[in-house]
Amino acid sequence: MALGLRDRGHRVSVLRPFNHTGPGQASIYALPSFALRLAALEAAGGGVLQVGRLDAVRDFLHVREVVNCYLQLLESAGEVDILNVCSGHGLEMSILLASLQQHFSTSITLVQDENRLRGAADANHLVGDPRRLEKILGHRPELDLAELSRELVADARLRVAEGEDLSRA
Repeated sequence: MALGLRDRGHRVSVLRPFNHTGPGQASIYALPSFALRLAALEAAGGGVLQVGRLDAVRDFLHVREVVNCYLQLLESAGEVDILNVCSGHGLEMSILLASLQQHFSTSITLVQDENRLRGAADANHLVGDPRRLEKILGHRPELDLAELSRELVADARLRVAEGEDLSRA
């Protein structure tokens, strides 16, 4: 639809953001879900964290980085058809989870839960190609995993302390 509008003279570009996250994101998404459930286990003194596939590779950015890309791209709207908003670097979900876990000293056991597996719908490797984006911006977006993890954990601890419903996490 957007490209149809472009063909009618409107300045349109389609931005395809890959995975992005940050404090305040809904608990149904992987990294906030991990952080919230880890914080709840910390408050309970430890326990079991049920997980899905941890070997899947994903291209994550902090939501601030994605928004910065959007703002920078406003100037060139309509000049490029489609752009991936991504880093081009994939990380296994196990690495992302470990980055969160290092902020918790509570004893937590990971257990794979069949209900958290998505079968064939869960791709092994989803990493974007940021070359066109980098050409326009002059730089490639990067993920500061340590900073993101600190922010997600601080947010999760606050949300757990406030009694957020974690039934969908």
